[in-house]
Amino acid sequence: MRGRTGAALATAILVVATTVQPMEGQQGAPAAARITLDEARTAVDAAVAEARRNGWNLAFVISDAEGTPIYLGRMDGVPKRNYDVAMNKVNTAITSGMHTAEYVAGVRAGTVKAIEGALPFEGGLLLRRGGQLVGAFSASGASGADDARAVRAGMAAIGIEATPTPGAAVASAPTPTPTAPAATAPAAAQAAVRVPVEVLDRYVGEYELGPDAFVVVRRKGDTLTGQPPGQPEFVLEPISQTRFNVRGTSVKLEVEFVTDAAGAMYKVLHQNGQEMRAPKRK
Repeated sequence: MRGRTGAALATAILVVATTVQPMEGQQGAPAAARITLDEARTAVDAAVAEARRNGWNLAFVISDAEGTPIYLGRMDGVPKRNYDVAMNKVNTAITSGMHTAEYVAGVRAGTVKAIEGALPFEGGLLLRRGGQLVGAFSASGASGADDARAVRAGMAAIGIEATPTPGAAVASAPTPTPTAPAATAPAAAQAAVRVPVEVLDRYVGEYELGPDAFVVVRRKGDTLTGQPPGQPEFVLEPISQTRFNVRGTSVKLEVEFVTDAAGAMYKVLHQNGQEMRAPKRK
C-alpha cells in the first residue's frame, strides 16, 4: 500500500468500492456530495495513527449515507466482535440521524426512542459535507470516548468536523424542577441487597448479544461485573436476587437473569421500557 512507512503499520484492510452509474437524463446534474474511497482510506489511516499514539487497538468502519460500508479496517489482533460493534455504531448513527453519543444521551433523557438492537456506545459519528449527510465513521476497541477521539482525528484528516447534529438538543436531559427534599428512607429500605455467592456463580458466563458479540459476566468476590465486546467493564449492582442495575454506562440500564421452563438461562436487558434477550452460551 503506497505511502505507508514501516511494517509496524500492518493493518488488515478490507475495501468495498461501488461504482455509481448516472441515470439517463441526469448526466449533466452536479455530482452529489459523497465520501470517496481515497478519502475513506486517508481517514482510517489518520485514525489508526491516533490509535497507535495512544495504545488503542481498534476496528473502523466508514459507510456512505445509506450505511453501506466503503472502507473497513481492523488493526492487528483486533477480534471480529469489535468490527461487529463498529458496524452497529454506524447503523445506529445512520438510523437515528445523530452521533451515537447524542443518541445515547437522548435515550437516557427519554427524548429519543431506543432503536432495537442498537448498542448504547459512543464512537459512531455522522459525516456531513456542506450540511448534507454523506456517511458515518465509527471505531470500537477502547472506551466510547476514546473510540470517538480516534474517529475525529480521521475526520479532521479529510476536512470534516464533528459538529453537533441539528436539533440534537433533545439529547440533553431536561433541567429538573426543584422540589422539596425527600424524606429519609428507613434504614432497612436503604440496606444494600446481598446476593449469595452461589447464586452469583450461576450468572457467570457469556451472553449472546448477536453473532460473535457476547457480554461476559464475571464474579469478583461478592460482586458481578459485565463487559460488552470491546468496551470497559461495568459493575452489576443488585436490586433483587435476579435483577441488577448497570453502573458505569451512560444510559440507565438494568439486567435481569431469567431461567425458562426448560432450564435454559438468559438475561434480559431493560432500557426505557425496551427489552433485549441475550441467551447464555453453553
